[in-house]
Formats: sequence, C-alpha cells, structure tokens
Amino acid sequence: MTASFGWLYVDTEVERAGNRTPRDNTLYGGIAAGWYWTAHLKTEIEAGAGTEGEGFGNDVLTRNGRVVSRFHRGTVQRRSIGIAQQYQFGRNAWFHPHVAAGVSLDFDTRTDQYDAIVDFFDPSRPGGGVIEPERTEGPVRSTTVRPHIGAGFKAYLSQRAFFRADVRVGGFTSHGVDDVLARLGFGFDF
Repeated sequence: MTASFGWLYVDTEVERAGNRTPRDNTLYGGIAAGWYWTAHLKTEIEAGAGTEGEGFGNDVLTRNGRVVSRFHRGTVQRRSIGIAQQYQFGRNAWFHPHVAAGVSLDFDTRTDQYDAIVDFFDPSRPGGGVIEPERTEGPVRSTTVRPHIGAGFKAYLSQRAFFRADVRVGGFTSHGVDDVLARLGFGFDF
C-alpha cells in the first residue's frame, strides 16, 4: 500500500482555428495497492487526482471580413484509476529500481472561457463594437483510456516501510504525450 503526491502535467490540447490550447501543471495525490507475483513482478492498481490546471491561448479569426483576435482560458482537472505491471530489479535489497507499463482510465473535466471579440477599428461604429460576446463552454466531461510507461525506484526505510519515487509518461499521440506524472510516496508491505 502506497500513498503518493507529486506533479502532474496534463496536455488535453484542443485544436481551434490553427492554434493549440495547452493545459498546465497540477498537484497530484494518489493511493496504490499491489500484488507481488514473484520477487520481481508486481501488479499495481492506483487511484489518484490532480488539482485544476489551466492554460491560455489566443485565436486569430476572420469576422466580417476583418482579422480579429480572441483570448481564452481553459481549465482541466483529471481523476484516474490505472493498472500497471512492474518489473523490479534486485533481490532482497534495500534499493529496487523498477520499470512499468500499464493503462489508466482518465476522467477529465474541462471548461473553456472565451473573451468577447471586439473590433476597435470598425469605421461604422465609433469606438468599435462587440462582434461576439464572451462565453463559457463546459464543463465538458470526458473519459479516455491511455497507455503509460514508467520508471523509478523503491528504497526501504525498515523491513516493511519504504520510500518510492517514479516518473510515468502516458497517452502517446501525434502531438506528443498527454500527461507526465512525477511522484514521491511512502508505503508499507504487508
């Protein structure tokens, strides 16, 4: 059983008008339990969640024959449950490096807020005018299955208590990876 905390980068980018809207870094907390099949093979199940991350963008659009700009702010929060198979190097040692591969079921909640589009140079309106009012889309909830790989180590503090650190990379797409999780944790073997 392990409790961990760390840093989660979530990149649920949305393609809009040729621009990409990245989401940002969040804090992460999770709890995991595992089963050793052999001295080296372990299956682990983890449930965790990140705080709300945000990203900012600017869309360049054409409205009424004019090129205009619209700023927006996007937020995302991810909760997940995953399973991974680990291979642990070393035998009966105080320090065990490991590699892992698995899959996670990610539950994202996303909200996008768009500023108003204003044309300040419209000669028919003194001082310009609002072409499109501000608006909010969401919250939009999505569920996605993402593969992931990871590597890290486990260092025993006593016969049963240990410290753990690892990095996990997941959700491989044509734009790169969807998330990176770096975490530290403490746990106990039963």
